[in-house]
Amino acid sequence: MEIPPSPPVAPSPLDAWRARRHLGRLARRLRRRGWTAQARFTASPPLLRVFDARVPRIGDSIAANREEAGWWFMSSTGERLAPCADPDWAVSKISVQLAPFISCALERQGPL
Repeated sequence: MEIPPSPPVAPSPLDAWRARRHLGRLARRLRRRGWTAQARFTASPPLLRVFDARVPRIGDSIAANREEAGWWFMSSTGERLAPCADPDWAVSKISVQLAPFISCALERQGPL
């Protein structure tokens, strides 16, 4: 289901802090599901790099963006993944997004 974008919201001094907080919650849930999640909080905006440790070159950088409709997790492709209030939905969408690429890369690697 495609969710229409919301208009941008004027940034607040607390936005970077809130984004790091949302991304930290997402990172914990991703790690529980077996993903590697590296915080890149010195970047502007703060990002969370998500990948499978077996194929570290394939992954996504996730941001937490504040919009008129609230906070949303955003893929580096520009896709709105899920509201930050529902990190489990974001984990599911990230898994669905990355799984085919990782499977293909692992097949090409062959047995180790």
